[in-house]
This record gives sequence, C-alpha cells and structure tokens, in this order.
Amino acid sequence: MIHEKTNPNYYVAHPSPEIVEKFNNIYNELTKPELLIPRFMRDVVRFNVDDPLSLVLEEVKTKKYTNFPVYSSNGEFKGLLTDNGITNWLSYNVEDDHLLLSTIETSIGDVMSLEEEKNNFIFISRKKSIYDAKDIFEKYSNRIDAMLITENGEENEKLLGIITAWDILDNSH
Repeated sequence: MIHEKTNPNYYVAHPSPEIVEKFNNIYNELTKPELLIPRFMRDVVRFNVDDPLSLVLEEVKTKKYTNFPVYSSNGEFKGLLTDNGITNWLSYNVEDDHLLLSTIETSIGDVMSLEEEKNNFIFISRKKSIYDAKDIFEKYSNRIDAMLITENGEENEKLLGIITAWDILDNSH
C-alpha cells in the first residue's frame, strides 16, 4: 500500500491487519464470486399437473413458498405455478364469499391456465454466480418469478434449487 516515502520515517499509508483482510475479502469476492450451489441447494417442492390444488395450498400454509415447478406425469416440465396464479384462480372461483370449486377437485393444471405470465421462470446452471443471478433478475425485472437451478441450466435435468428475487435480496452481502 505504500507507493513512495516522502522521507525515510514517514509512510503515506500504513494498512492495519483489519484493512488488509477487508481488501482480501473484496478481492476474493470479485475474483471468485459465490456460486449458486451450494448456497441455494435444496429439495425443491414440485408438483404434477394432475395433483389437486389443495396440495399446493398446504405447502403455502406450512412453508410459505410462493413458486412451484410443475411437471407432467412423464416428468416433462410444464411451468411454474405462483401465488399470483393461485390468487387469480381464487378470484374467478369465489362468489358471495363462497368458493365455487373444491381445491381437492381442482387440478394444478387448471390453476396454471390462469397464470398471467407463462414464461415466468428461467433455468440456470449451478455453476453461475450470485452476481449472474442478480444480473438476470435485473434484466428480466418483473417478468420472471424464479430461477430453477440444474446442473447445466437445462429444463430436463434434476432440480437442484430454486431462487426468487427475494432470495437474492435476503442473501446480499
């Protein structure tokens, strides 16, 4: 940190160990940013299009999740069910404070038809950094609800984790 001495016993800067550690941390964060996995690795709750809406509502109640990957019975990814889609379904199916349809008899596929945004997700590779995820959320701003993490960012791969914009904000340094 010393560029030049102005006289033999005078230093322009004398970094303390704490300052050196802070510089090292900044350097490491810039040159080796934290990857999405392992930080966001988790068992992702996913559903089948034929599952009843009541199963999703139970997850919302117990775990407070708001985004759910949905698959067909043959394992093909069908889309992301969100709390917004569920709210839209409820608004169309409540009359005089009574629910017109049963959440047990209503399939998740039926509810997904009321999602406002059908492409509200992105698959992303586990090798991407937290900064990559932040950049993607900024680029797509309000158009994506979640990033689904897989090995190489392909939708036919096993889900390793899921990230929402709130997750990124909650985990900012």
